[in-house]
Amino acid sequence: MNIQIVSKCWCCHESKHETMTHLFLATSIANRLWKHFATCAGINIEGMHLQQVITTWWTKNANIKLMAIQRVVPEMIMWALWKRRNTIKHGGKYSYNQTKENIRVQIHLLIKVKYPWIQKIPTEWKNIVKCLSEYKPKLHAMSIRWVPPLRNKVKVNMDGACRGNPGKSAYGFCIKDEFGNLIYHREKILV
Repeated sequence: MNIQIVSKCWCCHESKHETMTHLFLATSIANRLWKHFATCAGINIEGMHLQQVITTWWTKNANIKLMAIQRVVPEMIMWALWKRRNTIKHGGKYSYNQTKENIRVQIHLLIKVKYPWIQKIPTEWKNIVKCLSEYKPKLHAMSIRWVPPLRNKVKVNMDGACRGNPGKSAYGFCIKDEFGNLIYHREKILV
């Protein structure tokens, strides 16, 4: 009959109607979770609707590593709240601390998978935000010296790179004689 009936909220004691905004933002535990994670990330969600909260997380300016994680946090919060709701609906218990810990563990695992080269990932969200926003990769420099070829020979030096697979790529090479004179060179960018 296509009749939509809003049911009682399973996650609060006031027996309010269970709407998406109520379940994912307005219940006391949902509100505490959002404020905890948003405050640590420097996001103010006061007076926002659910869509505005998500958009704010997506558009919050941060470095590229933190931004990639921060864009996933709203989905993790909502997924944890949905699991909490269903656990309570089917007779279980799921506290604020369990929900917060579940989200924290998921964020930590995501960072370990996405950035495996970062050795010491903090466990607390506040410290994760600080770590990723201050992250600077270690750069290694190596001195390379061109050695001329043997007499009556040439040397070819080449390099190439690709961004993605498939993706934008480029290559270049040069041919030099025994005195270092350039005989031929070519570069090409492939889209």
